[in-house]
Formats: sequence, C-alpha cells, structure tokens
Amino acid sequence: MSRSLSVFFLLAVAPLWAQFPTTNESRNNVGTVRVEVVYSNGNPAPPNLRVQLREGIDNNRVAMEFTNSSGTAEFVQLAPGEYTVAVTGDNIKPAESDTFTVVNGKVFQDVMVTIHPAEKSEDGGGVGSSASSIAAAELNVPSKAAKEFERGSQEMAERNWDKGVQHLEKATAIYPQYASAYNDLAVCYGVLGQKEKQREALVSAISVNDHFVPALVNLAHMEMKANHLTSAVTLLNKAATADPTRVEAISLLAQVEFTQGHYDAAIADARIAHQLPHQQFAIVHYTAASAFEKENRIPDAIVELQIFLQEEPQGARSDLVRKVLATMQGQAQSQGESQNPSH
Repeated sequence: MSRSLSVFFLLAVAPLWAQFPTTNESRNNVGTVRVEVVYSNGNPAPPNLRVQLREGIDNNRVAMEFTNSSGTAEFVQLAPGEYTVAVTGDNIKPAESDTFTVVNGKVFQDVMVTIHPAEKSEDGGGVGSSASSIAAAELNVPSKAAKEFERGSQEMAERNWDKGVQHLEKATAIYPQYASAYNDLAVCYGVLGQKEKQREALVSAISVNDHFVPALVNLAHMEMKANHLTSAVTLLNKAATADPTRVEAISLLAQVEFTQGHYDAAIADARIAHQLPHQQFAIVHYTAASAFEKENRIPDAIVELQIFLQEEPQGARSDLVRKVLATMQGQAQSQGESQNPSH
C-alpha cells in the first residue's frame, strides 16, 4: 500500500495477508471440521454435493460447502458448540450426521456421513456423467490405502502429527495416486514446520490430479507467503476454474490481485465471493475496502468495512476494522465539511 494509506491499513509495504491477523491467531478456541462423505461401501462421494452445517438444537444453518473431488468438505473457524451436517445433491438420498461437538482447543476433527444413491447402484460409479472425471483415481483407492488414510485422519484429529505422517505415507506408498493423502501429509508437515516436505507433498497431489482444489489452494497460500505472486495467481485460477464455489480460492485471488495493483479485479472477485456462502471469509470485504480506498472511493470502502463487521463482529480482526472504519469515517466527514463550509 502507498504511504498515504498507513493511517487506514497500518503497514504500507506488507502484503494484505501478512498485516491482517488471521482468525486462528485472533481466536485460539476455534476448530476445523472435515466432513467425509462416503457411500455405504466406503467409496468417496462425488464432488459438488451440498454439505450444510447446522448449529444447536434449533438446527440453524451457519455455513454451506460443497464436496471436493475426494468427497470431503471443510468448515473452518468454528466456535465450540454442538453441530450437525446435512448432505444433499443429485443422485443421492438426503443424509444427516449425528450431533457432534466442537471442543474448545481441539483444532481439527473428522465427521463421517454415509450416503445412499437415489438409483440402484451403491458402488459410487453409478453417478455417471454427473461425477467429474477428476475423481476417478480416488474412486479406485485400494482398501488398505483407504484404511491408512482413515488412521492418519484420526491421528490428525488428535493432533498426533508425527503418527499422522506415518499412516499417510503408508497410504501414498500403497496408492501413489492418492491426492487426498498427499494433501493431508502437507498439512501434517506444515504443522511440524517441515516446509520443504509440505511443498513436495502438495506438488505430488497436484501432479496426480491437477484439478485437486485443496492442494491447489494450499500450495497457492505457500506461494503467497513466499511472495511468489505470479505462481499463486496461476494456482488460484486453476482452483477457481475447477470449483467456482470455492470461496477460499476466490478470496485469496482477490488478495493477490490487490497486492499486484489490480484493484478492479480484486473488487470483482470480492463481489463474486460475497455471492457465495462465505461466512468464514469476511476478509473479502477488507480486501475490497482496501481496493476501493486505493481508487479513492471512500464511501464504497466504508460500506465494505461495515459488511465485514456484520459478518465477523468479534475478534482481533474486528477490533482492527472498527478502528480503521472510525478513522475513515472521520476523514470522510472532514472532507465533506471542507467541501461544504457552513456560512
């Protein structure tokens, strides 16, 4: 950002994602839940099934994601409480999980939902043309590899990252086409601080499935932190093309576009993200506000910051935005008074 923006957005030279606190940093009591949707025979569900997250005894819907090519969906930054998930989509019967609890301090946990096809076949292959061909490799995962993957997931849920690595490495040794296992390996390596292995695992995931969105997004995030923005844009565009509903990819793409000075593109992508369920990605409005301010569109920037606070009313990020908003509103008022002096 230019030096003149420091009054609003703090660090003039830092990338947006570096200067703005992450939700995990501001709320250490939140958790991530990965929902694994499988057929009754253990095969993973097809992509693009709707997975709705509901909270409390009233079953209020708080978020929605879509299954990826390995039949999973993730919900991040969840506050402690009781939840259920409901799965719906083409060619399946609606299904719902049992109630599960997000425990304070438990950062990662798995929930499994079993689905049944609306038609005869239960082998997962009867989805036919509605299933993306990119999921074919993962539909053929050998049972031994799948079991190692499940054990690795369980160890991750218990924060036993070293043991998770052991099981996931076995899964990829048994089935070298296992993109999901490589991606989870990268998660474990990242927590353990083994960045080179983390990158290698993500590259392996993409090499066996270049449309595997979780790995594309995770590698793009690494490239952003390394300031390899051109590479990050390429990865994020691939992810957004493979899954246009992946809000995380679109949100990150808007941040990179802002850093590159492509303000109109950043605003456009932030608006796309806003049209999708994006409860966990209120940061898109901060990105849009930053771009509007760069274009000296202060009223538009103020609106975006207000929307951010509606979507994320609490936490360190919200405290920062309130200060930025107050400063910006004060300057806007002063400018208005100077342009229209009272007589």
